Amino acid sequence: ENIKNSSSQNFFDDNDKSFEKSKTRINVNSNSNSLIFSVRQWDNTDLTINCIESILDSAENQQTSVLLFDDCSKDIYELVRLFSHFCDDERVFFFRSQSRLEFVESYNLCADISTYKGFDFMYYVNNDTHSFSKGIDVKTIELFDDPKLGIVGHKVFNKDGCIRHNKIKVKSGISIPVPTEGYAIRLSYFKFLGGFNQHLTRYREDLDLVN
Repeated sequence: ENIKNSSSQNFFDDNDKSFEKSKTRINVNSNSNSLIFSVRQWDNTDLTINCIESILDSAENQQTSVLLFDDCSKDIYELVRLFSHFCDDERVFFFRSQSRLEFVESYNLCADISTYKGFDFMYYVNNDTHSFSKGIDVKTIELFDDPKLGIVGHKVFNKDGCIRHNKIKVKSGISIPVPTEGYAIRLSYFKFLGGFNQHLTRYREDLDLVN
């Protein structure tokens, strides 16, 4: 699917005259208590393939899916190669923006797409992340059994085995408990809070999470 801009009203191409008609193609609320991984990429085909294959290999729930969000890659050959690699896998949804978006803007859009696809939780990961623990999807959903929980993160290890960003201090007295390389959100909470604040300085979405 092509995304013409950052508005959730424009998921589909010009042949779709009405967003209301288009929503029937999305099968809203078809995946009760389910998780989708969101992977944003541009012109990093090999990294992205490695990341998505690692997610799919680690997943134990057959409903666990991946939203592959291409943020206006310039290399069309590589884009076709990426699409072709996963086009036969029904667990992978492919969306492409026709203009480059800021991280917060694209993240909010991925959350909108995931909500309309009927998922309860979205797990955002950087496309250079790989080697996920087996069953990370099931373990994540189990943690969300606590209704007070709005966000779940994973530990990220460097090549030397050390934990990266162990309790990042974002300001005096406050630390973020999950790394910004990857975390899952309860989409209903995220939507209720209005998503990420697009007026924050770039790469300060971690402050938004803390607040």
